[in-house]
Amino acid sequence: MMVNNRTTLLSSTQTFTITSKSYLNRLIDIFVLLLFLSLAVDGIVFDVSAGRNYYGPDGSYGIFGGRICDRALALGKLENGYLIGSLEGLSEKEITTHKHWVNFFKKKYSAVGVLAGYLPSK
Repeated sequence: MMVNNRTTLLSSTQTFTITSKSYLNRLIDIFVLLLFLSLAVDGIVFDVSAGRNYYGPDGSYGIFGGRICDRALALGKLENGYLIGSLEGLSEKEITTHKHWVNFFKKKYSAVGVLAGYLPSK
């Protein structure tokens, strides 16, 4: 089933847009994100519902819920200002830490989509 050339909830993955010209597309993305507890790392949206105790609103990593977490994970920061995808200017150690987290989420949680236009780290 297709809606405005976008895959609906019936597929295994979804492309999520940060901004969109279409109000309908934004509503679809918001609706899908509300169905499960998610976060994004390396352009991949993970369903972290199984880790609700950690990533839910009252969890110790609740700040990550529904957010892009690359820089925050690489730096070990739990602050809004670090919830972005940019790894620019990070040290090799911080990049290695980021890769560790990418692998952690890939092994532990299901990928349910990707962020449109996001270039994964190398």
